[in-house]
Amino acid sequence: NLWHSTTHRYGSPTHAQYYGVEGTFTYNLSATTPGNLQSPSISLAGFTTPIALSFNYFLDAEPGFDDASVLVSADGGGTWTRVYDMLPLTWVFVNQTIGISAYAGKDILLRFNFNTFDSIANAYEGWYVDDVKITASVGPPISKVYRNNGNGTFTDIGAGLPGISGG
Repeated sequence: NLWHSTTHRYGSPTHAQYYGVEGTFTYNLSATTPGNLQSPSISLAGFTTPIALSFNYFLDAEPGFDDASVLVSADGGGTWTRVYDMLPLTWVFVNQTIGISAYAGKDILLRFNFNTFDSIANAYEGWYVDDVKITASVGPPISKVYRNNGNGTFTDIGAGLPGISGG
């Protein structure tokens, strides 16, 4: 799994999670390279719909072949549902917001998944993810914001969500 913290690029200072090889800034290992960045359990108890997951990302990958997707599990990782499939290539940091209201009141896991599916044409820079946030627009003020610690983990700086770590 190539996910790790980097200072090479980030959405907000000074770190982001990166899927790629530090130094060469590609994910070219002459092999298929799947990997995921997965959160610990996040409770959406008390969240009122609509609920949104947002994050900043930079993506440079093989168009039409490599997969950068976001998945959610509501059963502890037993099954995963793609909530966003094949993020568009960006080459700059952009914000992506995904509705996750279907998970209101549940404990969820988030997974940022990357897969090359083959060992060729993998000399692209890869995927950076930063500023992961879950918000609810209605009801009690709930906004969960994560700070990148720069060591492969995120710390909740909102109201009690656990951090995200590479895995």
